[in-house]
Amino acid sequence: MTPSSIVKKGPRTLAVEWVGGETHLLDVVALRRACVCAQCVDEFTRQPILKPEDVPETTRPVKVKNLGRYALVVDWNDGHNSIFSWEYLYDLGRAKS
Repeated sequence: MTPSSIVKKGPRTLAVEWVGGETHLLDVVALRRACVCAQCVDEFTRQPILKPEDVPETTRPVKVKNLGRYALVVDWNDGHNSIFSWEYLYDLGRAKS
């Protein structure tokens, strides 16, 4: 899956429209909590390191950009950076639908 657009849709929501017309609305706080980088998830056990309660409800993206043709990079106001593959982002959106 490849997104055709990603836009802010309210203070806590990103709208991801996929090629083919499907649209997913993603809560930005839930998205930050879903980060799977090595700081947030143990690389060997895949167990979460980041506790959801450690991500405040005031967490917001400060910059969102494509990483090549395969991922979304989000810079957060808590100083963290996340990379979400298109496949993972799509799966997150489908799970919320």
